[in-house]
Amino acid sequence: MFSKPCSAFLVAIAVALAVGWWVAGPLVYKIALGLNETAFPAGEQLQHLSTRLAPGYARASAGLALLAITSLAVGTAAFLLIRAVKRSQVASIDPSRRRFLTGLGLGTATALVSTALVGGFGLARGWLGLGRGGRGWRPVFAQIFSNDVVETHPEWKEAWKGAEFALIAVWGAPSGRYRTSCSVPRPLAVKRASGSVGSRSSGA
Repeated sequence: MFSKPCSAFLVAIAVALAVGWWVAGPLVYKIALGLNETAFPAGEQLQHLSTRLAPGYARASAGLALLAITSLAVGTAAFLLIRAVKRSQVASIDPSRRRFLTGLGLGTATALVSTALVGGFGLARGWLGLGRGGRGWRPVFAQIFSNDVVETHPEWKEAWKGAEFALIAVWGAPSGRYRTSCSVPRPLAVKRASGSVGSRSSGA
């Protein structure tokens, strides 16, 4: 297909850029959004594998696993492509030459560059907002964790004592494909409460 490694290298870079832009970028955006495994292809299987590899890690990691697999797949494909083209080129010049290590260096370099481009463009699009009008997660997280954000109310109201919290377990698309959970305040009569607020802690 390719007569020269240079042509194959350019194709590998173009594919890496495309995957980083259209695949890794949305993945990074969803990962930062905090969606669980149901938001990703084969997410439940990847989450199960992640918990098997790291039993103590309870966070949703299917998105990160899918991003890593995508980046490594592009890098591996680039390596195999460059190595095959280089071997073919060497064989056409000198068929008797040993080809075991032929193309190894160039293939490895292309694989590393391709993998870096997938991850870099994914971060640029999903985190920095490149191509999204600056609507990435970086400025949002900067405001969330800013010291200027007020985290506590200046006074402790009597009406808050005894308040309980109910768990809302479905959020996202109308189809219910995306699931997550959050706690919202409910009246004292709610039976599903997972916790209660009694009196203000002395350490607060």
